[in-house]
Amino acid sequence: MTDLGFAAYTADTTNMLNMFLITMSLMIGTAGLPHVIIRFFTVPKVADARSSAGWALVFIALLYTVAPAVGSMARLNITTTFWPGAIDGETFSKPALSIAEIDSNPDLTWIRNWEKTGLLGFTDKNGDGLIQYFNEKKPVTDAAKALGEAKKALEEAAADADKVALEAAAAEKQAAFDAALADPAKGIGGKSLAEQGLVGNELTTVNNDIMVLANPEIAALPGWVIALVAAGGLAAALSTAAGLLLAISSAISHDLIKGALKPEISEKGELLWARISMAAAIVLATWLGLNPPGFAAQVVALAFGLAAATIFPVLMMGIFSTRVTKEGAIVGMLVGLIATSVYIFLYLGWFFIPGTNMLPNTPDAHWLGISPAGFGPVGALLNVAAAYIVSAMTKAPPQDVQDLIQSIRVPKGAGKAQAH
Repeated sequence: MTDLGFAAYTADTTNMLNMFLITMSLMIGTAGLPHVIIRFFTVPKVADARSSAGWALVFIALLYTVAPAVGSMARLNITTTFWPGAIDGETFSKPALSIAEIDSNPDLTWIRNWEKTGLLGFTDKNGDGLIQYFNEKKPVTDAAKALGEAKKALEEAAADADKVALEAAAAEKQAAFDAALADPAKGIGGKSLAEQGLVGNELTTVNNDIMVLANPEIAALPGWVIALVAAGGLAAALSTAAGLLLAISSAISHDLIKGALKPEISEKGELLWARISMAAAIVLATWLGLNPPGFAAQVVALAFGLAAATIFPVLMMGIFSTRVTKEGAIVGMLVGLIATSVYIFLYLGWFFIPGTNMLPNTPDAHWLGISPAGFGPVGALLNVAAAYIVSAMTKAPPQDVQDLIQSIRVPKGAGKAQAH
């Protein structure tokens, strides 16, 4: 990895605060996911609910532990595929993977298959018939982009236009690009790209979303393993979608409309609103699927961040505090939701519409280095602060509600320890 300019697998993160917040967001966000919480209502006894929660924690821990390992193995498989020498020796001990090998080796048909989808792409920039894959430094990328734009402007100039200035600009960008290639600090393996005959990373597209499905193919595993992975992913997607749709429809039809806006609504009307809210959720999810704000893991992190900033704090305050009022909980959830959503939209675009972001989604532009995926815990703190402030300004909950909270913390039948 380091020979190709990538960080080592075990390298420490440059922003520990952001990594801590993302981890915290995944932890408390999971606890606040509505489609996970409602599963506890599907068991007959409290003991079963506790057992269910215990097993859920085991499998969630396995998921979070295995995911980084899958990513590491995927990168290793990609690297050893395009640099065969890295399998049993030094990375550069053998030439990089050739285009002829890609077209002739049956084990490499996955490359052309995924290339057809547009999720994987390569370009032989130096014309040597090999695909050199490495971590291209940003100055080289910027210089190549500037050169491409200058050449495009020259090619698209009108026939009667004065091309002297455009040619001079193209020559200047070419010189800057050549200087970047000749700089050892911008190369790999302690050598400049020019010394190694390289002009840039030639594996131009590797979409993050293909890794789970493509990894079995890359590793040349049997077809039934690929089918099992695809079936598992589809089952997980359908299960999650079903749980979320059930939670959304019941929250809107029963909790919001029947519980607050229209208590006299009939069961038929409540069912109608459940169907309407479910259809609206499907339309919104479809639109977000067609215009995703990031790759799958980023979208999941954003969703967990919103759950962490809205539901989890109120859930915890409802169990451990008898002073938080209904008004405080509502205001707290709104503050957490709005603060987290606005922070996400500032960097990823308003309602994830491309080109509407007000700030670049880069580490140097993030507030205190906190990425949008890691802002959930900050929203949770704002949620708690707003809830307690509003609760202090409003009437305390009725005594029966406070007694209910105490009974949740002390199950029925529990008493003082007795000597035997």
